[in-house]
Amino acid sequence: MRLVTWNCARRNYLRKEVHEHLSALTPDILLIQEAPRNAATSSGLWIGGSRSFGLAVQTSHAFRLLGPVGEPRAPWSVAPVRVIAAHSFTLLAVWTKQGQGFHKAVDQALTYYSRSLRRSPCVVLGDFNANARWDDAPPRHDGFLHLKERLRNDFGLKSAYHTHTGQGFGKERRMTHVHRANGRSYHIDYCFVPNRWYVRDVQILSRSPWRSLSDHFPLVVDVLPRW
Repeated sequence: MRLVTWNCARRNYLRKEVHEHLSALTPDILLIQEAPRNAATSSGLWIGGSRSFGLAVQTSHAFRLLGPVGEPRAPWSVAPVRVIAAHSFTLLAVWTKQGQGFHKAVDQALTYYSRSLRRSPCVVLGDFNANARWDDAPPRHDGFLHLKERLRNDFGLKSAYHTHTGQGFGKERRMTHVHRANGRSYHIDYCFVPNRWYVRDVQILSRSPWRSLSDHFPLVVDVLPRW
C-alpha cells in the first residue's frame, strides 16, 4: 500500500500538471494539505467546513472513505477518516496550523479520538509543522518528542521515515519543507503506521518538478500492512 502526503501550497493544486505528477505516483491513499474546496473528487473527501482551503483525501478504487466524524472541541484540521477495504483502518489526516499550537493540535486530537483510533489499526499522516529540534532542552512534556512517545506508547505507532532510515528524531538528513523566507530546510511531514506493519520504502521527492510546485515535498511511504 502506498501512502502519500503533500502540502500543495494552495492554488498550485489546480494546475493541470500537478494532477499528472500526483497520478504518476500511483498512491493508494493521497492526503493534500492547503487544498482548495474544489479539490474533492468522487472517490475522495474534502475537510475544511466553510474555509477556502483544507485537507483533501483521495484513494484508489481498492478503498472507500468514510467521514470525517468530527469532535467540535478538536482542531478541525486534524481529522479521522475511515478507510474501508478488505482490512479497514483509520487515517488521522493532519495539517497543523499557526494558532493551533502545531503538534499540540495533534496531541489534542489524539485525546478526543483516542477510543476510535484504538478500535482498529490507525495511520497518522500529514504536515505536522513540528520537529524535535524545536523542543526546549530538556524536552517539554508537551513537545514533539512527547507526541512521538505518545504515538508509540498509547497507539502502537512508529514513524515510517525514521524506521526505514534508522535516523533519530531531530537528526533527519532528508527534509520535507523549504522555508520561503529564510531558505532553510526542515523535516516537518510525517507518516506514523502500526508497529507490526512492514515499511518497504520511504521517499521524499525533493527534486524537479516538486521543488518548483510547493515549499513542501511529497512524502511517499510504501508499507505492507500486517493485520
